[in-house]
Amino acid sequence: MEKYIDKKNHNHDGCFGCSENNPKGLSLKFTQKGEFVESRWNPDDCYQGMSGRLHGGIQALLIDEVAWWTAKTIHGTSGVTARMKIRYRKPADLGQTFIIRGKLKEVIRNLAIIEVKILTEQEMLITEAQVEFFS
Repeated sequence: MEKYIDKKNHNHDGCFGCSENNPKGLSLKFTQKGEFVESRWNPDDCYQGMSGRLHGGIQALLIDEVAWWTAKTIHGTSGVTARMKIRYRKPADLGQTFIIRGKLKEVIRNLAIIEVKILTEQEMLITEAQVEFFS
């Protein structure tokens, strides 16, 4: 079952990743699908690194943002990213919509371990990460 995540009750007015009030931001929207939190995003060319490819730093930002919303939605906590281990698997070609999907893997004391993947709409893995979220 898919459930839209309402951001109105959260103080993220200036957030580059999720605020709809930040004119330079990404304005990401999120849904919960069972144990997953997901965002879909189709980047403009201004987010490229190499010609026609999504910049790796922007991919890290997408991962970080989905990890936060996963911790908040699934684990019911908020906090900050303590560590992020990213593995870039394939080039992220622009001109398509990306799925950024997070899943809470485990909780160790005050660390939520979150797995985040960036996929194509055909579910091809582009980038994967393990995020340790300190709450």
